[in-house]
Amino acid sequence: MVEKRAAFAAQRTVVAYCEVKAGVNKDRLFADPGFQTALAFCRWETFAVVLADAVLALESHLRPRLADHLDAFHAVLRTVYRDALASQGVPAHRTDWSDAVATFDTRLDQTRLAAPRSPTDVARASVKAVFDTLPVHPDDRRFDGVAIKGGVLFNFLALWEAVTKGMDEDAIVAAIAAHPPGAP
Repeated sequence: MVEKRAAFAAQRTVVAYCEVKAGVNKDRLFADPGFQTALAFCRWETFAVVLADAVLALESHLRPRLADHLDAFHAVLRTVYRDALASQGVPAHRTDWSDAVATFDTRLDQTRLAAPRSPTDVARASVKAVFDTLPVHPDDRRFDGVAIKGGVLFNFLALWEAVTKGMDEDAIVAAIAAHPPGAP
């Protein structure tokens, strides 16, 4: 479920921004094959980061309850991220997700070095990913940073609310605590 929410959050921000920027030329822009290629690149790359941020926000949220089981918890989170990426396939511009997985693994390892963070703090990487890959020339978006950040955070918090709303935290904590790393 988290991968579908991450894909929607990434896509909604990017598409909405591009529609507003294009204005009355929206239909022409979205019909352009070059724009579609750049848009697909942006959506896929942003998806991988939004997904990572969602999993890392979950780590921050549950870490206090799993402090004695961090290795098992992190092993589960690594599997969740890899499986979610794999469930979406590999986009045309990539050969695999290995760099995204490596970046996620590094970020997950770094979580141990700091206190748990809020979802909006974790989502800073999503904001950067959207801003860096938008299919709009940098000169045409140089004053739009606040709007882009707001859109990304709004959609990320909607994702976060949907993911946590139905989550049985007690069951997750109990399951992870009962199965140390390497246990069947």
